[in-house]
Amino acid sequence: MLIIERIYDEFVVVERSDGDEISQIQIPKTLFSGEISEGDVLDFDGSLYSPNPALTAERRALILKKQQERKGKPHVKQSD
Repeated sequence: MLIIERIYDEFVVVERSDGDEISQIQIPKTLFSGEISEGDVLDFDGSLYSPNPALTAERRALILKKQQERKGKPHVKQSD
């Protein structure tokens, strides 16, 4: 899965996850089509990256659900 981490003037930092392995890559902004935002899930058609609105919405809903579930649980401080 490819997810936009940060957007700069000339390039975009993308988080790439392959199973258990996560890495970050820098991609020139010229290789993106459409409006992009941090957190967008991306598709790649072999030449251009574009946001996938359905997968992005699904991912954001999952994150929101997890955040709401954690609100009710007390924070456990780990000892050093």
